[in-house]
Amino acid sequence: MTGRFVCQQRPPLLALEHALRGLRWSATVLVVAWLIDSAASPQADLAVVAVAPAALVLANVSSLVSAHRPDADPRLVGRLIRAQICLDVVAVVVSILGMRPEPSSPLWAALAFPVLEGAVRFQFSGAVLTWAALALALFSDRIARWAPRAGYEPLIELAAHLGTAFALGVVAGYLAEKLVAEMYLVAAQRASAEGRARLLAVLAVAGERLSGGDAHRLASVGLEAVMELGFDAAELVVFSGDRGCGEVVSHLGAAPAPLREPDLVELASACAALTPRSVVRHGSTRQVGVLGHRLDKTMVITACADTPAADRDEAFAAVAGSLATALATAARERAVRANERRLRHEATHDPLTGRLNRAGLMGVARSVSVQPDARTRLVAFVDLDGFKAVNDTHGHDVGDGLLNAVGQRLSRVVPDGAVGRLGGDEFVVLSGANPPLDAPGFSALIGGVFDAPVPTPAGLIDVAGSIGVCDFDPTLDPGAQWSRADEAMYLDKAARRLGRAAPPDRGAASPKRDRSPAQDPSLNP
Repeated sequence: MTGRFVCQQRPPLLALEHALRGLRWSATVLVVAWLIDSAASPQADLAVVAVAPAALVLANVSSLVSAHRPDADPRLVGRLIRAQICLDVVAVVVSILGMRPEPSSPLWAALAFPVLEGAVRFQFSGAVLTWAALALALFSDRIARWAPRAGYEPLIELAAHLGTAFALGVVAGYLAEKLVAEMYLVAAQRASAEGRARLLAVLAVAGERLSGGDAHRLASVGLEAVMELGFDAAELVVFSGDRGCGEVVSHLGAAPAPLREPDLVELASACAALTPRSVVRHGSTRQVGVLGHRLDKTMVITACADTPAADRDEAFAAVAGSLATALATAARERAVRANERRLRHEATHDPLTGRLNRAGLMGVARSVSVQPDARTRLVAFVDLDGFKAVNDTHGHDVGDGLLNAVGQRLSRVVPDGAVGRLGGDEFVVLSGANPPLDAPGFSALIGGVFDAPVPTPAGLIDVAGSIGVCDFDPTLDPGAQWSRADEAMYLDKAARRLGRAAPPDRGAASPKRDRSPAQDPSLNP
């Protein structure tokens, strides 16, 4: 679990690290005591056993580094955790090889330590891999020292000890898988609840309370504010200071879940904690609590407020005035997020065609370059033929519509790829991963966008284009990628002027166009 919860759930992870370090220190002391006691024994391999305490100390040093650096890179912490398991395996193996314990010796129980640690940290796969490392080392040593006259009993005894450790690892790995799944669920629920509670707790006391207006309307606005924050239902509960009981006075959203006594008691305690002593001294108070319900029947107390009030409507007006600011603030936050998304889109997309611009294309290319399937992709450079004649004949509005239509057609033929406009009448097309076509096939696929004329306000207009295709090379920067495809496109354009197919070069290929020079002025020499 620590392999996947490196930077979350810090308190339980620190407790786990403390326990493991304690076990290692204890084992280190025991091994050092054994070394001192066996110093004069000719049968003990002291040099081998001496490796064990060194490995355990290094593992604890690694544990200290990983546990006390909450801002460390998760990948670094993961490597340190794997190093700890490897060092623990080394310590156990060298201890058994050097001490040569009897079959009934309690030292064999040490086999379970690294296996259980692997299960706790990386679940079932960690337990199996750790056990495999132990088994490989010990069986290799036993087979190397095995003599036929000794029979198979030593191998059977070792298999029995390793089998016990494997069984423990399987059970521990299964339980760890369940525990990690539960931790993810609890962490998600806790984060969701805490986020809502924090936001409402801040908003409920922020800003001045709205005054005036109908109390029921204000209460409705307050409930809508709670719903805007992600709850499935919301309720207002009023507690009377003199009676000490609660009453649900308004509900919004899904079918109400019945209030349980513990929930009312907890909410009443929270409201009482907020009641100023001066209010209590001067007579009757009304405390209003806001409950947010979720469809899974869990209930989150999100805000509570108190007010000296002569009647219930006054209490509504006070708390709803605070919660009305929550609705306005939530709306402002949504507007800010929408504006951020719009700005990001404008920075990476061409305003005319809606396709990626040069910056957007470079960002996509850089992200693709680090993917393992980057070399399976293809890059195409598309240049429209005779586009200047369209602008000169029909005007720029028709030309802009033609560019937009071509961009949409290119996006449709590569739904899992990317299409961008570099400027003017030049487009770049990046295929998806593992395209089913080779370079000539990809060129033919793109060429299909020119098969049908484009409808415009000036009528149907035939459009043609020159296409160059090359393999995506993740070692090159994006500009060099476009240049390679651009060179292939110029070979295609030159070949079409000569009335023959383009020579294959760097993956370049282009289908022949059934266009006459009269239809396509760019084909005129």
